[in-house]
Amino acid sequence: MGGVFKAMGLTFIAFQGFEVIAQSSEEIKNPEKNIPRAVFISLLIVVPLYLLIAVTALATVNPPSGMTPWDYLAAHKELALVEVARNFFSGGGVMILFGGLISTMSALNATIYSSSRVAFAMGRDRNFPAFFGKVHSKNFTPHWSILMSLAIVVFMVLSLPIEDVASAADIMFLLLFLQVNIAMIQLRKKRPDLNRGFSVPLFPVLSILGILMLLFLAIYMFNYSVVAWIVTAIWIGGGLLTYKVYAAQREVVHVQKIKALERIERQDYRILVCLASPRTMTSLTQIALAIAKKNDAELIFLHLVEVREGRKLMSGLDEAELERQNISQLEFMSEKAEVSARTVIKVTHRISQGIIDMAAEENCNFIVMGRQKNPDFMDRVFSSLIDTVIQKAPTEVAVLHGTVEVDNIRTILIPFGANIHTRLAMEIAPALAAYCHATLKVALVFERGASKTERDEKARQVREMIREYSLSASLVVIRESDVLQGIVNVSKGADLILMGGRSGDFIDLLFAKSLTQEITEQVSCPVLWVKEYEERKSFWAEMLRSPKKGEPIHGE
Repeated sequence: MGGVFKAMGLTFIAFQGFEVIAQSSEEIKNPEKNIPRAVFISLLIVVPLYLLIAVTALATVNPPSGMTPWDYLAAHKELALVEVARNFFSGGGVMILFGGLISTMSALNATIYSSSRVAFAMGRDRNFPAFFGKVHSKNFTPHWSILMSLAIVVFMVLSLPIEDVASAADIMFLLLFLQVNIAMIQLRKKRPDLNRGFSVPLFPVLSILGILMLLFLAIYMFNYSVVAWIVTAIWIGGGLLTYKVYAAQREVVHVQKIKALERIERQDYRILVCLASPRTMTSLTQIALAIAKKNDAELIFLHLVEVREGRKLMSGLDEAELERQNISQLEFMSEKAEVSARTVIKVTHRISQGIIDMAAEENCNFIVMGRQKNPDFMDRVFSSLIDTVIQKAPTEVAVLHGTVEVDNIRTILIPFGANIHTRLAMEIAPALAAYCHATLKVALVFERGASKTERDEKARQVREMIREYSLSASLVVIRESDVLQGIVNVSKGADLILMGGRSGDFIDLLFAKSLTQEITEQVSCPVLWVKEYEERKSFWAEMLRSPKKGEPIHGE
């Protein structure tokens, strides 16, 4: 019986091809119906075929006297079927050998396909680095996951004897399906509401039997290959360590981001208004009220009292109490505008982290902040450090440069940029226009060298976007030798510029002022930057990229 158990453990991997079907569910039409059907059809084809091959091989082999057929086949290892085929017809061994090579390549292709899809899903969920979740722009395949899976397969084949590699793979598949059965029991218990395309019969009896049998075979494989179990233990330990050190917190943060972005997509806003200076409090509140009234959102007024590192947070309570009196008028403005609002005053060691923590605690997905219109270098450093942190939060951000008086805003200018930030500007423009009783104007600036084809294409994009967001806006097309000068010239008749684009983070500061910052400083009217959430590249990727003048405006 010991040989039978070893054979069961070793050949289990030969039947695991049906698992690839489940892992390709995102690429299958009607997966709820077709995946269970494909699994059972594949098993109905493969199992009888394997049995017929095994029976034929045992029945036709001619072992030497005193040797059993199975011992004879075992002695020939991977060439056993070649020996059997020689007894059928001339050239049968060569045919089986050639067919075996094709079958091996097919199995290897399926293995890499399967593992790359798992790595792709883990990269998308941030259990692995984000590049695993990238899809090739032309072939629409997870190319990085495929390359990494191929590299691991080649490494394993070259570093260990093939018997140990196969045994380790068998053990890991046994443990994998053991966990699948455990997970199924847990899901049935915790999520009975899920719509299941297929329900396992005789639950949980079959699941429990599967767990016991798989565990028995995995443990019994220790008698066949100790090295295989050592390799398995190293891989599992490495996986657990990776999850604990790298993936666990990133996965939680990623889930929070997905939920926040879904609310943003529905325009289900909760707006966090960051108050720093009494001079800008009213202006920020007016901007936030305009957006809140349009989207039936709640306002949260946040004032942060920063306490130096090393000092107790309690030392900032006196200042916090004084600020509460100044903010009471903002709550009155919200009540008058029939917008729900409340105030939070928080003492923190770092303003940027305090904003992020409050946004997470209150499920805020839109942040309104204020900036000086012409900051000095130190103000830019301080603001950039805050913006660098805030950009990691799954929120949309509006940054007001200067102060506004609603009664004085008659014209709102939107410089066009072919990026997601300008789309956000277009989304909130009707709310600002309605609140301020202002007219909207979209400015499209071309450098003099732009071709007619390029100008016509940009103009078409702008008109489509105006129709998409149902804007009552006029389009102004300007040809100027310099984009910056063109925006400055057209802004002379505007009372507020609503501009999509990233705020100046620390990376932009290192490369000097961005075009967005230059426009903000040179125009005479206040400027409202709006920024859609987007996943940022790593610090080193940003450092290595070549900054392009005009990138924040055109985004191309």
